Amino acid sequence: MLPAQAQNLHTALRRVADDGRSYVILDRKLFDCDRLTETTISVKGETIDAWYSGKHRDFGANIQAVMRPDGLPIWTSAAMPGHPHDTSCARQLRLQPAPTRPAMASRTRLVGSAISSPLHCT
Repeated sequence: MLPAQAQNLHTALRRVADDGRSYVILDRKLFDCDRLTETTISVKGETIDAWYSGKHRDFGANIQAVMRPDGLPIWTSAAMPGHPHDTSCARQLRLQPAPTRPAMASRTRLVGSAISSPLHCT
């Protein structure tokens, strides 16, 4: 989508609400990329590759997406380094719904008190 045509998150959520949908789905995907030279400090205080995802054991860009209940994406974030957990990225992007609006995250993820998952997979 061309940047000039892309809608911001608020506009996208308003359109979904105006269409009568009662919730949206928050999910993320790690897109594969080559190793980059950017580093960061881990929670253990060690220098690590910023774009390396320990969960996926690969380098990648973390993209957050908000979707309608039928799975159609209504908004996507800019690429973020792959090392933070997807819920950390959601918090950094301030993807927290109004307390009166239900929202779902993927599978076992808990982003905050207002965002939870209907399924608990172990």
